[in-house]
Amino acid sequence: MATQMIPLALRIFHSDDLNSYALDAYELFQFLHPVKKSEAEFVFWLDDRIKEYDFEVGFDFEREDEGAVLTLNMAKELGRIERTEQGREARY
Repeated sequence: MATQMIPLALRIFHSDDLNSYALDAYELFQFLHPVKKSEAEFVFWLDDRIKEYDFEVGFDFEREDEGAVLTLNMAKELGRIERTEQGREARY
């Protein structure tokens, strides 16, 4: 059985709404873009990715007052999209 490495910066939890393991979208954004930290940049980034890659609410993510919760599959896809070392690390 292969061991999956998860960056310590990303907390994974079970989301009852998504019936899946998930992570906080803002935490992923901060991990993928350590220089960009503003809420406006985060909102633009997330909305842009959702529209461009047709992620579905209730299946890939859930909106919350202060951000969003992403399934692990969506988070991995976002890591692939970024094509950076941080994106590669997030996928694993």
